[in-house]
Amino acid sequence: MTSAHSDRTRLTAEQRMLQGSATPDFLEPAHEWRRLFAETWGTFLLVVVAAGAVVVGAQSGGRSL
Repeated sequence: MTSAHSDRTRLTAEQRMLQGSATPDFLEPAHEWRRLFAETWGTFLLVVVAAGAVVVGAQSGGRSL
């Protein structure tokens, strides 16, 4: 990354912080529900996709469409 690009990025981040529109801190205790939801949703999708792949494979006999 070039120096000009990082200066421009830093400047935009500083401007956003001054305007009060900075990105919220993910580790802030007030956002615990976001972490819990993200973990739950990600685990749910992983299990559904993995189990779904096994079921589809068993039902189709391993044939592709």
